[in-house]
Amino acid sequence: MKKLFILALAAMTLWACNEKKENAPEVTPQSGTTDPTNPSGGGGGGGETGGLEDFAQLQGQAYYVFFLQEAATKYLGNKVLYNFGPNDHPDAALEKNQGSRWLYTWDDTFQGGTPVGADPFDGAEGWVSMVQITGGTWAGMGLCVGINDGNNVSGEGAEDDLKALNSLKENIKNYDEWYLAIAVKNSVQGAAYELKLIGSNIFNTSTNKGEESGVGTLTVTPKATGEWDYQEFQLSKIPGLEFGQFTTNGSNIVTIVATPYKGGTQIDLGYAFLYKK
Repeated sequence: MKKLFILALAAMTLWACNEKKENAPEVTPQSGTTDPTNPSGGGGGGGETGGLEDFAQLQGQAYYVFFLQEAATKYLGNKVLYNFGPNDHPDAALEKNQGSRWLYTWDDTFQGGTPVGADPFDGAEGWVSMVQITGGTWAGMGLCVGINDGNNVSGEGAEDDLKALNSLKENIKNYDEWYLAIAVKNSVQGAAYELKLIGSNIFNTSTNKGEESGVGTLTVTPKATGEWDYQEFQLSKIPGLEFGQFTTNGSNIVTIVATPYKGGTQIDLGYAFLYKK
């Protein structure tokens, strides 16, 4: 069953949709590193850049953005090779969607939360904030990119999205040079969840579904309650990750799964992007 609901991200209203995930993936701790040079504050200072030059993760050479505040995105400028951030603003009918990228959840396992405090750069912009709903053994949400033939969705920008997805394997050849950067916080200390980065997704016309492969999986555990935790993972150290081909199937590029989960736990994703140092 497809599901739609409203989610607040900054001043935007996003919509979520996708099919039910039947089985929860197993969570296995993976190697990752927290960047000790990235400050947890100081981003709201004076000057034209608002102190963004103080954040090490914004000083790279090239970027693929999944979720990132507007001010930081503008600061990066033409270093951003592509912005996969949600652009979907659907009408009542799914077929009338005007965007091509949207945030979804499976079977109401998450609902929109309320961002509290400053954003990861000490600014006033919003972020992805979700609350896990009581009554299940797992919860899932993710970023869906491109054309979804199964849902009969083909929004504006979908062809560009597809080209950008397929450029990952061309532009990211040395996995030692590229990192996945995230800023996260939880309402429950030590509440871990699984983050999956999809490397390839090919549409199967027989099953009318996408078949994922090259999936990199890691476990994220914010260190403190209610405080931004800045983490990054070298792509070469994310087990299973291998970028390949994407086809017109509504590819799930980033997925977050909490299993098992505690109802009422709020997960905040301040930003997520790939960057080359």
